Amino acid sequence: MHTGWSRAYLVRRYGVMRRPANALRTLAGEAAICAGQLLLDRTAAGIVGRRRGWRAAGGLPPLEAPDNGMLELPVGRALRRRIGDRTRS
Repeated sequence: MHTGWSRAYLVRRYGVMRRPANALRTLAGEAAICAGQLLLDRTAAGIVGRRRGWRAAGGLPPLEAPDNGMLELPVGRALRRRIGDRTRS
């Protein structure tokens, strides 16, 4: 739940959803992660955490994301990393 909270909080605080391409990419990735948690872990904690994090960031002034390419990890590679992390534990 804490990871989901943090992810949604940062997405909203840094205005990631303001650009359509970023919004689609973010929604697709988060939906895949939440679906995996529902199917594999049988928990909706990630969804609940994301909802709480999104609300917590509401009304706060937006922050500027660093422009150093840090956010350029392709969705497919990010999801493969998540799956790889699950198989190693």
